Formats: sequence, C-alpha cells, structure tokens
Amino acid sequence: MTKHERRITEPAAPSHGVFSTPPVSRLRAQSASLLGEPVVVMIQPDTISFTSLDGKLLTADTVELSVRESGGQPLVLPQTFGPEVAPGWKARLTARTDELVIHYPNGLVFYDGTMPTNGPWLSKVAAAGSLVMVTGPMAGLPDMEPVILAGRAMWVRLPLTVS
Repeated sequence: MTKHERRITEPAAPSHGVFSTPPVSRLRAQSASLLGEPVVVMIQPDTISFTSLDGKLLTADTVELSVRESGGQPLVLPQTFGPEVAPGWKARLTARTDELVIHYPNGLVFYDGTMPTNGPWLSKVAAAGSLVMVTGPMAGLPDMEPVILAGRAMWVRLPLTVS
C-alpha cells in the first residue's frame, strides 16, 4: 500500500476545509442507480458554509466547492454521464467488507468509510472500472431528486478498483 491508500486514523483537513471523519461532515456513501447508471450517492446531512467577516456568503457548501474545483460537473436532468474519468481522482472498494476510500486528485481523502452494495450494482461498476459519484446536500436518498432539480448536485466519474 502506498501512503495515500491507507485508511485514515485521525481527522484529515484538506485545503478546501472538508473533513473526512465525523462529526464535521458526516458523509455517508450509498450505492444506487440513476438513469440506469450505477452511482455512489454521498449522503450529506450537514453542509458547511463559509462567510466573510462582514457576513457575506462565500460558499454555501464546501463539499460542492471541493468537488467542483476537482473536476465535478453540475448534475442536471436528463443527464448523460460521460465515460471519461476525472483526472487524478481514485476510488477503492473492498467488496468483502464494504469499505470505500475515495481520494481527491491531490491524494487527500474525500471519503473513508463503508458502502453496502448488491451483486448487480457491484458487477456493473467492477466491469466498467469506474463509477459516478453524486454529491449534494442530501439527508437521504429521497432528497436526491429535489436537490438535483434545485441545481445543488454535482457529479464526477471516478476510476474504481474493486478488490
């Protein structure tokens, strides 16, 4: 294992201000299908905003900002996800334990946790060698459509290693 592939044991604070361990971001990964495409939805019940000292909103959602600045694209319906993976991102899913680790292009950890999967979903992403990650301020899967329709969702295709 390389230095960046180890599971983290303490909070990591990327330059974007997104922390990968609870309680700060509380990101959770959920396997799903969107428009026939296997995706991983990052459930984000909390958002972290930045404001200036005078109270002006600088960014409403630091997760959205970090994904967009790292190659993420707005998710609009109907969406056609391109086959090209975003440069530098990488993801590793250990099927036996449901452990998922996602790295930003700079090598820092975006997500380190679990994501339960099922056979057909896992077969599709393993065969493709990539998956689409969807982010947005969602407390659960039922929030995904309203978040997309409100223009608050982002997507990025990640290269994926399944072991």
